[in-house]
Amino acid sequence: MNRRMKRLSARRFFRKLGLAVLAGGSPLVLVSGCPTDGMNGTTLTAEIECPIGEVAVSDGVLVSAASDPDGATLTFTAVGGATVMPQGASQAEITVGAAGTVTVTVTASEGTDTATDTCVITFAAPDVPPPTLSVSLACPRDGGGGDGEMGVTATTAAGGDVSYAFIVVDESGDTITTEAVSSDAGSVGFSFTAPGPGEFTITVTASAGDDVAADSCTVLISDEPLPITAGLQCPTEVVTVGDTVSVSGTVSNASADVIFAFEATDAESTVVAELTTTENDGEALFTYSATEPGAFVVTVTVNDGNTMAMDSCPITVVPVPPPTGSLPASGSNRTPFASSCAQNVVACTTSFPDAAVTVVPGTGQGVAATTSPVGFIVFGSGGDGFETVQLRSTGTTMGNGATTLTYSWSYGATDANPCTLPPGTQFSVEANPNVAMLVGVHYIRLTVENELIRAAEQSGVLACGTIPEGPKSDFVELVIDVRDP
Repeated sequence: MNRRMKRLSARRFFRKLGLAVLAGGSPLVLVSGCPTDGMNGTTLTAEIECPIGEVAVSDGVLVSAASDPDGATLTFTAVGGATVMPQGASQAEITVGAAGTVTVTVTASEGTDTATDTCVITFAAPDVPPPTLSVSLACPRDGGGGDGEMGVTATTAAGGDVSYAFIVVDESGDTITTEAVSSDAGSVGFSFTAPGPGEFTITVTASAGDDVAADSCTVLISDEPLPITAGLQCPTEVVTVGDTVSVSGTVSNASADVIFAFEATDAESTVVAELTTTENDGEALFTYSATEPGAFVVTVTVNDGNTMAMDSCPITVVPVPPPTGSLPASGSNRTPFASSCAQNVVACTTSFPDAAVTVVPGTGQGVAATTSPVGFIVFGSGGDGFETVQLRSTGTTMGNGATTLTYSWSYGATDANPCTLPPGTQFSVEANPNVAMLVGVHYIRLTVENELIRAAEQSGVLACGTIPEGPKSDFVELVIDVRDP
């Protein structure tokens, strides 16, 4: 028995030295003299590194691990409601949705050898600063008539249960009354009866835990009804024709329902809008549409049945600005020539087109044709400094045999004879454009052109002479006089 134990011990000893052992118990020395893999006496280990201290729930935590010897496969797992996201071969990101502790384990694997290491991460909820307590006191307007009945409302900005302590003192500093109440509704009411006329200060102190806030106000009780006062808040921004004017009227010291009477008048004192309404909360709103430019005055008269008050404010309404690209008035005073000169002095052909222009009145417009100078007067009514002129090529014809006709609307020539100069800047190629034109005189040219040039024909005794062909275009110039009083 003892010899067998010694023999087994010897086997283990030789194996530990890296020697093979024969069945008879004698060691066999390897020729190479080197240990084989897995027999060098080394041990696989794993090590993980986690942050020390608490980590916010909203933060992801990056953990790192290593193995000895290097090169082992590292696998990360976590217990405690965490999500593990591998980040390369030796790192992982740990995230959680709620506060708590998470145990992270790394397993190193190499062949059949494994090793593990663990660490614990504490996730804490983020610090939320406690709400700051504040309180505001809504006090009544000064009262008259000596009734002495006062009511106030205290409002807090913190949730939860709040304690309110009210105190009322007179102008001598003597305490009139006190009251304490608790509420979690966010606001409480408090009322008291003044012993007589005088000035009284109401103070509320709100407390929630260690937080304390206070507010106060002063009210005046008189023997006689206090006169009411009226106020108006008119728009400070520019008002344009078509805008809605909004005016707020207010009243102070009213002891009953108040009648608000609003009026908007123009420079001639003509009423352009009005409103009468009864309100009990001390204010009323007056709105109307600005339809004309000019200077206006809005007035409010308030009446609570005892006294009346009035206030007013000015309002300036400006015209609608002209559209971008509106045609300015021409700078010349010449008389345009309504011409057919673009064909030739001698009408040797019927192939040329014939240009014609008319103006159609738009909404709120009047249009009158003139012969000296040739053109149209457009009468507007908006007072905004421009009119949209509806130009029409009605009556224009193309040459015999032609199938297409093009249009070019432009400024007229700047010479007294439009036959000698090309047209000015083109502003439309439509047959019937609507063009915004500023108030003033405009010199307009319509040029039409078809695709055909026909050989000249003889007519009676008139010969074309050296003119071999007829033209393929024609134009007409005219005046557009835009007026908008």
